[in-house]
Parts: sequence; structure tokens; C-alpha cells
Amino acid sequence: MPWVNRKGRLRYQAVVQERNERTPDRRISRVDDLGAWNILKGWYLFLVHLISSILLFVIMIQWVDGHKFKAGSPSLLLASDLYQTHVTGLISLALVIIKLLTSSGSALLVWRTIFILLDQGGITLKELVRLGNHGFIIPRVSSRNQLLWACWVVAVTVLLWLPSFAAPLANSSVAWIPSSSILAVPASLSMRAVGQFSDWSALNYEDMRMIFLVKAAWMAGKDPAYAFDSTELPLRRYFYTVPLDEDIPADSIMNLTLPYFDVDLRWIDAASDNRSHHISESTYAVISTLDFQVRDNGVVSVIRDDPWNPERAVPQAAQIFSGRKLVSIKVSTLNAHDRLLNGSAPTQDSPCPAYSPLFGSLPDVGQFSEPYFKKTIWAANDCYLVAEASIMAGIYHGTNCTVSPIGAKSYMATCNITPDPDAVEGDWISRLALDFMSGTMKYIAMVNLTRPSTHDDLDEYITGMLRLGYHAAWSSLVKHLGNASEPETIRAAETAVVYATIDWMRLGLWLAMSAMLTLSAVLVAVAQNLSATKTIRDTTFAALAMDLTEVTHSSRSRGLCNAVALNKEDRSLPRLKWEGGCDINVCHRRVVFAERDTAAHEPLRH
Repeated sequence: MPWVNRKGRLRYQAVVQERNERTPDRRISRVDDLGAWNILKGWYLFLVHLISSILLFVIMIQWVDGHKFKAGSPSLLLASDLYQTHVTGLISLALVIIKLLTSSGSALLVWRTIFILLDQGGITLKELVRLGNHGFIIPRVSSRNQLLWACWVVAVTVLLWLPSFAAPLANSSVAWIPSSSILAVPASLSMRAVGQFSDWSALNYEDMRMIFLVKAAWMAGKDPAYAFDSTELPLRRYFYTVPLDEDIPADSIMNLTLPYFDVDLRWIDAASDNRSHHISESTYAVISTLDFQVRDNGVVSVIRDDPWNPERAVPQAAQIFSGRKLVSIKVSTLNAHDRLLNGSAPTQDSPCPAYSPLFGSLPDVGQFSEPYFKKTIWAANDCYLVAEASIMAGIYHGTNCTVSPIGAKSYMATCNITPDPDAVEGDWISRLALDFMSGTMKYIAMVNLTRPSTHDDLDEYITGMLRLGYHAAWSSLVKHLGNASEPETIRAAETAVVYATIDWMRLGLWLAMSAMLTLSAVLVAVAQNLSATKTIRDTTFAALAMDLTEVTHSSRSRGLCNAVALNKEDRSLPRLKWEGGCDINVCHRRVVFAERDTAAHEPLRH
């Protein structure tokens, strides 16, 4: 009985079953590829492969991406916490399993493709061997029907190759970034605080006050960008020594007392406000007689109503400062060699320009002009804008503040909060910190720590400079005047941690390439339905069951029966095909030449 199509085999199955019941012959035909269970056994491997690929994709997105793992390797193979080596090992294991499924499925599809081609358009021995060994061929085409099957087999084999190159995409999609995680158990420590009986006499010494300013300026140089955040109110405290046996890791979390400083600016006409004349008198801004002049644009100063006096500066009680201060900023310099808009040379009486090289167009208010002389000759006018600053200063008990190291046993704690005046408490040094702000900000501008040229918003720049100066001055005063301690809590960060990020595009490309095996199986399944061949499930047995007697003993292929590889003549042999199929009495899988002749049909005698 010749090979029949799949619908015909359904009828043939009944005949075979009846034959099997009547005659227990070894040569009878098995019908073992029909029915739901046999179909499932024939194609389940590709379903498992697809599900495994999707499952790995979901696991990497849900439980790897954005999660933290311990760095290094555990002392034991099994540990309570997941390490980076565990994750990379599990990912590699999953990819190996998927690769094994891919290899098994590819081999199965290759042999099913060979059987289908032998049934349909035929395949040369050279193509058969190449397809079995390498999984890819470009068939020879001599008719339209063969062209269709050639396109089909090329599509199947190309799709089979893609999953083989997909694994590096999955491995390289994971990026490991050094990070930290917060320990759940908090630790306690003591921090310096300023109380009533502090050594206020240190304020009387010029060298001590200079030390306070230099320390404050050094502190302010550590990541000053935080102060210019306009979305929230940033608070920061710098501290030097911590009574712990170990250093505080970066990104630890602390609950501690910080300086609270909030400010709101309102521009005023400096030309009509008599207080603006104090800008030219350093005793109204700085606290040191050893002060030096800094004429850089961007210098911000807080102007007092009276010259600073160390005896009157001693605080009498802890209090919240809530009031107004005059603030000046140098915005430009009108030099004698410059030219005005009308082309004329400026004089000492010329008005200040309404445009600043640093800040662009300036607020439409009168500016204060201070002449600058070289010996006795007028050289320039320094132009200042003046604002009235509404300030609230005190102390604030911050929670979940981030700690960062800035030196040996030196740290800074930063919190970003919503302004909360009701949570502010009295502070012994709030007014002192305001007095030390101007000197601190002068040093900051002198060494260009905040780079005013990068700030195009004048209000934001002044607000940030005031915050930076107050936080640094307050921290320096606590460092040198602190005479008490207060308990604080810290949750240390674990530094031996890595943060995993997944490149979704790369991982998605891996999944798409891995799914090409399923698409290839679909193409084979469609062709299998059009073919009369059975759906093989065992590739080794399929190869062993092929009868190549007529091909290997043909006069066209001398010596092929015991050859170890094809030679040049073997590669030019014509196409092969199935001779027939199973009938009621006999079953065989004989391969013959599609172009048979007498010489080819007659086997050689050896």
C-alpha cells in the first residue's frame, strides 16, 4: 500500500489494527503518530522550550532587575542570602537547560525536514548529509515545486540557527552595579551638641574664628550641589568623629539633629535703602579683622544691622531665629576700560548695567555701586543687588537621612524634607551661624566651589548659597563649640552588595531569538500535515531505520557502502526520495534515486 496522506492514514489505522489483532507478524505497520497523546509526545519538547524561555524572561524581570544581591561568593554553597554568584550561576544553568532543549528540538526538526523532503521534492545525498551535520542547506532548484520547498527548508533552517546565538544576549543583559543595602537592626551613637555652658570665650580669639571659617568652607566643598535643589528643602549636617569601632559605610541611614534653614527672597531697591551702604563696610558682614577683599562675581553676603561684636554675639538661650536679613550679591563689574551702550567710556557715576555676564538679565531694581580704586585712580565700580531675606533657622530632628563619608572619620548627613516650621526647635547657635555665613560664602566663592556660571536662575543661586553657608557654618561651630552629646540612631549600609539592572531590549531580543525554534516547529508542523510521512520522535532510530541499500550499492556511487565521508562523485549524485511506504504485508523506508535508470536500479554485486 503506498504512502497516503494524513486523512487517509486515519482510515488505514483501522485496517492495520484489525491486521494486528489477526496476525501477530513482526512486519506489520505501527500507527503510533496519530491521536492526541501521540501528537503531544511528538511536539511537547517545543512547548517546554518556549515555556522555559518565557519563564526565564519573567524571572529575570521580576526577581533580578532592580534587586540587590550580596557581592562575592558565600563560604557555603547554600546560604540564607542570595549572592551575585548564585544569580549568575542560576541564569547560566537555565540557559544551559534551554540550550539542551534547543539542541534536541533542532535535531528533531532537522530529521523531520529530511523525511518531508524525501517525500515531497527530493533531496540530494550531499544536502541530506549537510543538513544532518550542520543543520543548514541551500537546495538545488529545478522546478517551481522544488522552489517552494527550497524556500521552506531555508526558512526552517535559518530559524533553527537563531536560538543557538541567543544565550550571550541573555547573559550580557544583566549589569551589576556596586551598591549598598540598609541593615534592619539600628545601632546607637552619640553626636556632639552645643549647650548652655559651651566655651563661648573661643569667639574672642581671631585665630579661632578663622579656624571656624576655614573648616566651614572645607565642609561646604563636599558635594555642594545638594543646596541648589528647589523641589524640596535640603538639610545637611557635617560631623567629624563618631564613637564607633568601625567606619560608617556610605549610604547608611541616620536619625539625627540637623540645622534647619529656610529662606525666602524679596528684591529691594538698593539705591533707596540706606542699609545698602553697609555693603562697603566689611565689619557688617564678616567676623574677622583679618579679612581680605574678594571681588569675584557671585559673592553672597549677609549684612548685619550693626558691626559684629564677640561679646554681644554670645547666645543667652536656645531660640529659633525668625526674621529678616539683608543679603547682597555681586553681579557685575563696570571697568574703566569698558564701553557703555552708547559707546562712551564709563565714569564713577555711571549706573550699573542691567545685564550680568554670569546671570543674564537682572531684576529691575536699583543696584548698589561701590567704586574701586587702584592707588588713587578710579578703576571700576562693583555692582551689587540687594534682597531682603525672610529666614527661619533652628534645629530639626531628621529621620532617614543619608550618610556619606567625606574624609577620615568625617561624614555628612543629608535629608530632603517638606518645609515644616512647627517641627523646628530652638538652637543655641542659630544666630552665630548666621554671623559666620558671610565669611564662609566668601571662601566658597573665592575657590569657585559652586561655579556660579552654571546657574542661570539668580534667586535659586542665592538661596542655595545661603543654605550651603549656613549648614557649613553651623556644623563647624558644633564641631568646635560642642560641649554636650545627644543620642542618635543609625542603620548601617552593607557595602558588599550589587544592584542588578536588566537591559530589557537585549533580553527581549534573546527571547525573540529563542522563540524562533517554536516558529520553525510551526513551519515543520504545517509541512508535516501536507506530507504522508509520519512524525518521527526518535532521531537515532529514524536514521537507523532508513534503507539506503539501493543508493549505496548503485553503480553511480561505487564504494559508498563502506565510505566514511562523501567524495566529489558522491556530492554530484541526483536527488533521493522514498520508494514507498507500508502496506498490509510489508513495511520499509527505502530511499532511492528520484531519477532512476537501469544502472541505478540494479545493485552492484560485491
